Amino acid sequence: MEHRIPRFTLDGVRDAEVTVHPFATEDELGLQLTRFRRDHTPAQGAQDDVVLLVHGLTSSSDMFIMPEHTNLVRFLHDSGFGDVWALDFRMSNRFPYTLETRRHTLDDIAQYDHPAALREIRRHVGARRIHVVAHCLGSVTFHMSLFSGAVSEIASVVANSVALTPRVHPWARLKLTLGPALLEYGTGLSYLDPRFRDAPR
Repeated sequence: MEHRIPRFTLDGVRDAEVTVHPFATEDELGLQLTRFRRDHTPAQGAQDDVVLLVHGLTSSSDMFIMPEHTNLVRFLHDSGFGDVWALDFRMSNRFPYTLETRRHTLDDIAQYDHPAALREIRRHVGARRIHVVAHCLGSVTFHMSLFSGAVSEIASVVANSVALTPRVHPWARLKLTLGPALLEYGTGLSYLDPRFRDAPR
């Protein structure tokens, strides 16, 4: 299978020091944080700041380091934020278990994934300020975690696309109600792979 841009590449962050930090949740699932550091003269006060990036459904931390344009990690580095972390939680397409038939919910992510990720980051950065940029269902689940009190001491949150209380169009609500049952019992497919188009028959 050919890709115009290699998958799981670090080409978009060549000028950063990259370290990988595996960790486990309380419900015994292995997740991963990737840290991107660049030494430079930071913007005023930015030396105290850490940024955590949270991806959405069917994507991964790769969405923040794509090499074909100025990605978010490079933008943050260029703007004086030299310590950026990207979380791959249980929605990440980097993990093979995302194609298993599990019954994880958004509540599981809010209760287990985000608190464990913040504990791991705090282990390395101490009491420094942590800012979060969260996308899609990563944003929903992070807000669920934050508003339930499962995570705390966050300096700021940028919610991309949606936050704590999404408004769902009636047509989309109907599809969400009927779609999973029709898919699972009508076609026999328990999930849809987002790369279905490229898969062999």
